Amino acid sequence: WRPRIKKDPMSVMRAMDDFHVTGLVWAYIHNPEHIAEVTKSGRFFQGAVTASLQTVRSLLGESIANDAPDVPDFIDRYTTKNLDGTPNEQPWKTYWRNDLSRVSGCCSNPEFEKVYVRALMTYIRAGATQIQRDEGGGNSQRPNYGGCFCSWCIRGFRAYLKERLTADQLKAFGIENIETFDYAVRLRQANAPAGIAFRNWRG
Repeated sequence: WRPRIKKDPMSVMRAMDDFHVTGLVWAYIHNPEHIAEVTKSGRFFQGAVTASLQTVRSLLGESIANDAPDVPDFIDRYTTKNLDGTPNEQPWKTYWRNDLSRVSGCCSNPEFEKVYVRALMTYIRAGATQIQRDEGGGNSQRPNYGGCFCSWCIRGFRAYLKERLTADQLKAFGIENIETFDYAVRLRQANAPAGIAFRNWRG
């Protein structure tokens, strides 16, 4: 948001006036005063959010600093995970400095869902009437970056197979006990690569 200080020559509101803007969209802004300024001018405001753990913690008002003591646990608890258990990163974010910005929460994780809804409520309380879901593909695009093999995805895939395949069909795939089947273990046994190389693996 501009101006940041009184001497800042830039102004979001003035720019919107100059360009006849009718709404501020895709805005990673959740300051109630700024949103109120936009809406009072007769424009609509649309917030923006991704599944990025940096975005989520920012909306929750929690520290996004790499050295914040609870950041490692937050990442481990909510992030999508590579086949080797490391946090999955989207390739264009690999060199971003902030650890939280490089990783996203897993859509299969019900605990993350609760945290995510709390984060979205920040926009609603701040006065936003619309929210843009950036990077909307979520877990459906995750195989392009290495998939997700967190415990929630493992048990979710187990339930998926159980609902759709008979016992004989499961055995045909080498699955003797669906209750304990772990497809991450199966893939590691087949020497599947972890991380972005997984998208090119043809097993």
